[in-house]
Amino acid sequence: MTADTAVFSPVERCWVCRHKGFGRFHELAFDLSAFERQDPELAAYTGARLWLQRCRRCGFAQPEALPALDRYFERMYDQQWSEDWIASEFDSRSKDPIFLGILRDLRRRVSPGRLLDVGAHVGKFVALAASQP
Repeated sequence: MTADTAVFSPVERCWVCRHKGFGRFHELAFDLSAFERQDPELAAYTGARLWLQRCRRCGFAQPEALPALDRYFERMYDQQWSEDWIASEFDSRSKDPIFLGILRDLRRRVSPGRLLDVGAHVGKFVALAASQP
């Protein structure tokens, strides 16, 4: 399998509200090259393209499809990152604008309180949230 032949399963309903109406807003390209040695089937999706779509009812954004690969999420989260990579990813500021935008949106939608970040990657989002007034 290559990016050109990658098989995807459509995501037909919103993961939050179960609505079926979406609007495309951003095309993305998969980069799973970090899995080349650990999981070549997963890495083969590198370069495949699809759209992010926003639910017309609740505004949640999600992909229009997911790789039709057995245990996709389990395999994605099984990456064995080095401690140096984790530290450099945490120190990087490249995702800060995205995370800060999410935090701004959360402030408009929910009352101040506790934040649980499921799938926290390297913990940068939670660290930024804790540093906000």
